[in-house]
This record gives sequence, C-alpha cells and structure tokens, in this order.
Amino acid sequence: MILWLCLQAIVMKKNKQSIVETAMGLMEEDICTIEGVCIKCGEITHGVEPDAEKYKCDGCETNTVYGAQQIVLLFG
Repeated sequence: MILWLCLQAIVMKKNKQSIVETAMGLMEEDICTIEGVCIKCGEITHGVEPDAEKYKCDGCETNTVYGAQQIVLLFG
C-alpha cells in the first residue's frame, strides 16, 4: 500500500499540471458533473461524480479516476 501511494505521488507530480488543467477545463465547460480524470494516464472518464475518488480507469485499469472538482480541490 505504501509503495502504491509513493508511485501514485510520483506519477501525479509528473502529470499534475496537465491533469489539473484538464479538470479545470471540464469545470469551466460545466460538464464536471459527469466527467472525471485518471491521475495516472490522464484519460477522461464519463459517468463520474464531481467528488469521486479512486474509480477504475478503463484506459490503464487502475483505481485512479477522480472527479473534476475533487482533483482541483485535492491537487489544484
């Protein structure tokens, strides 16, 4: 579990700016109520609540999808 959190932190640090920008773009378009972003690969996922955390990503098959508002709140 600790190793997973460390790896997730490394990936998030590398991609943080682009992921936060994607989430903010979704919020500006007012579609954040149904969209989330994977903090590992950056793929946009449909059908995700704004406060979602650790949903499964169809792209990289990890539990790293967060709602757009949650990304901005936690990482922005």
